[in-house]
Amino acid sequence: MDRVELKRRAREQLGNGIFQQPWLLMVAACLIYSAITSAVSSYGSFSKNSIAISLGSIASLLLAGPLELGLTRMTINRARDNKEFNIEELFSGFKDFGNAFVLYLLRSVFVFLWTLLLIVPGIIKAYAYSMAFYIQNDNPDMGASDCLKESQEMMNGHKMELFIMDLSFIGWFIVGLLCLGVGTLWVEAYYQMARANFYLELKGQTDESGDIVDADVVTEDEIIDSDVFDK
Repeated sequence: MDRVELKRRAREQLGNGIFQQPWLLMVAACLIYSAITSAVSSYGSFSKNSIAISLGSIASLLLAGPLELGLTRMTINRARDNKEFNIEELFSGFKDFGNAFVLYLLRSVFVFLWTLLLIVPGIIKAYAYSMAFYIQNDNPDMGASDCLKESQEMMNGHKMELFIMDLSFIGWFIVGLLCLGVGTLWVEAYYQMARANFYLELKGQTDESGDIVDADVVTEDEIIDSDVFDK
């Protein structure tokens, strides 16, 4: 998969300029998403009251899934249909609150449990489940566990490709941090669009090949092997 081409498409869909309207609207969406999730998490973190801490954690858990689904929907609609960004669409995930919440909860729990084994298995599973919200967006009637399973199968043999693409954004995030941190919002908008294009490219490949190949079970030896991302 050509990550340079995927990133070129992302820039084009954002208007090929950091101050173009599409890019600015996506920046606004990322800002709202971050502000809401950070605010509810911080509410509990800065409080010494155990009840407040619990409420903050619960609120964060309840809001994160629907907001992630809404952000996913924005990027996919732009990447696939060239649809204009609409900030209201960020909150469209609340229309599918139940499915989005369960998917976010299950993904978080599974990644956490794999991380208890070692950091590497947790990272691998995070990439295996990285397409779950895109799949849910395209298949609103699909259950959360099925979305995770299909994401795992879809990412079979492609985890390293996404990992390398993610690494290519590190320099941009560093530059964004140097711009008083505000610049990271522009990079995040770019990053989210690139991931949407990765999904569409991957979906095209799996559709053309027919049935998705079953994901391999990760063994202890494979965890040690750096090539496990391509297994």
